[in-house]
Amino acid sequence: MPSSATIVELFKDIRDTCLRKDYLEFILGADETIVKLPKGRIRGHILKSSKGASYYAFQDIPYAAPPVGENRFKVPKEHEGWNGILDATNNTKICHQGLFPGTVNIILPPTNATQSEDCLFLNVYTPVKPGGNDSLSVFVFLHLGAYVFGDGSFEVYGPKHLMDHNIVVVTMNYRLDALGFLTTGDGVIPGNLGLKDQNFALKWVNKNIKLFGGDPKKVTLGGGSAGSMSTAQHLLSKKSRGLFSSAILQSGTINSWGYQATPREYAFTLGNILDNSIGYMNSTKLLSVLQKASAADIMAASQKVPNQESNTGVVKDSVFVPIIEDPSLDDTFLTVPMHDAFRDGKFTRVPTLVGFNDEEGITFYPLNTTVTETSARMFDNNRSLLVNKKFNLDSKNRSLLGDKLWKFYTGNTSFIENPGSLLTFSSDDIISRSIIRFADITSKYTPTYFYKLSYGGEPFVNFPGVGTVGHAFEIPIIWDWTFLPDKHEFDNVIRQRMLKLWTNFIKYHNPTPISDPLLLNAKWPALKPGKLNYFNINVTFSIGTNPRHYNEVKKLYDQYVHSPLVTY
Repeated sequence: MPSSATIVELFKDIRDTCLRKDYLEFILGADETIVKLPKGRIRGHILKSSKGASYYAFQDIPYAAPPVGENRFKVPKEHEGWNGILDATNNTKICHQGLFPGTVNIILPPTNATQSEDCLFLNVYTPVKPGGNDSLSVFVFLHLGAYVFGDGSFEVYGPKHLMDHNIVVVTMNYRLDALGFLTTGDGVIPGNLGLKDQNFALKWVNKNIKLFGGDPKKVTLGGGSAGSMSTAQHLLSKKSRGLFSSAILQSGTINSWGYQATPREYAFTLGNILDNSIGYMNSTKLLSVLQKASAADIMAASQKVPNQESNTGVVKDSVFVPIIEDPSLDDTFLTVPMHDAFRDGKFTRVPTLVGFNDEEGITFYPLNTTVTETSARMFDNNRSLLVNKKFNLDSKNRSLLGDKLWKFYTGNTSFIENPGSLLTFSSDDIISRSIIRFADITSKYTPTYFYKLSYGGEPFVNFPGVGTVGHAFEIPIIWDWTFLPDKHEFDNVIRQRMLKLWTNFIKYHNPTPISDPLLLNAKWPALKPGKLNYFNINVTFSIGTNPRHYNEVKKLYDQYVHSPLVTY
C-alpha cells in the first residue's frame, strides 16, 4: 500500500500531465492543426490563400529515415517515428545542393533552410480541416533543379494560389547530385536514389493523404524541368504504378541531360578525388570511402568530375543524374530505354498534360558575348557536335546529321552570323524537341493535352524571330514567388487562367471540361496522334500545329538515329 505522500505526488503528476497544452489539444481535439500520423503527431499552422481563405500547412514532415551513416547511398527506409508533437510549421532542412554546370538566368527565392543529409521531408497543404471526410484531388509536385539543386520548401513552392481551387498540394525534397544519383551500377551503391526517394514519398501520400482531406485515388503527379523528367520516369517505373492517376509535365520528359550513360566511371572518378588508393575496381571499397567522407567533401568532389557525355555547347549536362538500371539487380526503379518504352506504350497510361515554353533556351543562354561566340564558332567548325553524344549512330552518320542540322537552323549561313539560330537550336536540343516527341508518341495510348506557353518573359536576349518565355518561367505563375512581383497588369489574368486549366485537369483529367468565360470559353482538345495540335497559352488562346518545325526536324533525325534510344 503506497503512502499518502506517494499518492499525493502521483495525483500531482497526473494533474500536471492533463494540464499540458499538447495533451489537452490531443485529447479534446481543441487544436485543429494537430494530425496524428502512424509515426507520430505533427502540428501545422493556418495560413491565408490568395483570396484570403484559411488553409492548413504542414511542413518538414519526415517521409523516410534520415539517409545518414550506414543509410547513406542506400534506398530509403521507413522512419522510426517520434515522441511528442513534431513542429511542422517551417522548412528547416533541404538536401545538399550541387552546382548547375552552365548558365541559369533565373533567380530562385531565397530560403533560410539548412543543407543537410537529413532532408527527406515533404509538405502538405490543404484547404480543409484535417481529420474530416473530405476526398479532394491531390497535386504532388516535384521540384526543378537539374537533379543537382532545388527543394520543395514553402519559399519556392508557396501554394496560396492553388489553395483557392480546393485541392490538396504536396511538395517534397529528394536527394540530389552525387548523394542522390552516384551509383556503381552493380547494386553496391544503388542507382536512382533520388527517384526512389520520390517513390517512397508517393507511397507515404498513398497511405496518409486521407488524413489531410485528400483522396489517394485522385493523385496527379507533376513537376517542372527535372521534376517533370522525374514524372516521366515514374510513368515508366512499375514501382510507381497505382500511386497516381494523372500526370503534368512542364518542360521536361526524356531529355538527354537527365540521363548518365557511364555512371560507374563517374562514381570512381569522384571516389579517387577523395582517396586515390581506391582504383577503379572495388565497389565495396568505394562505398566505404564515401560513407566515411563528409557530405561537404563529397559534394565538393562532385564538382570536379568532368562530364564525358555532354556536348561542349551552350548548355552543359549535369554529371550525377538518373540511369537505366540493370534489371537483374534488386530493388530497381528504371530499367528500360526511356524513349523506346514510351514509343511502344510500355508505361503507365494515365491522362497527361504536357508542354513547353516558347524559347526554353533563354534561361541557359550565356549573356557573355564571348562565351556565345565561342560556342557558335565551335558548332560552325565541327557540325557533328550538334548531335547529342547519347544518340545511337556511328561517326559517319553523326557528321551527316550534324551538317543537315547546321543548314536547317542557320539557314545555311552560320551560327556566328546568326546568333538567334544558336538560341533556337539550344531550346530544341535541351528541352523542346524531346517534349514534342513525348507528346506525339504517348498520345497514341492515353489522353494527352499538349501546350505551348507564349505569354510573359522579359527577354534576356533579343533576336528577331525567337520567343521570350524561357525555361521555368511558368513556375512563378502557378506558385507564390512573393519576391518576384507581377510586372504587367495582365500577369494575374494569365495566372488565374493557368491555375484554372491546371486544377481542372487535376480534378477532371480535362483542362476545359465545360465552357468557362474565364477561359474565354475555349476548348482544349486532346492531342491527335501524328497531328501535333497544341494549345497556345498567350493573351488569348489558340490551337497551333507543328510546333517549332518539329516535323522537319524529326525527318532529319529519323534518317540517322535508330533504336535503342533512351532519349530523343
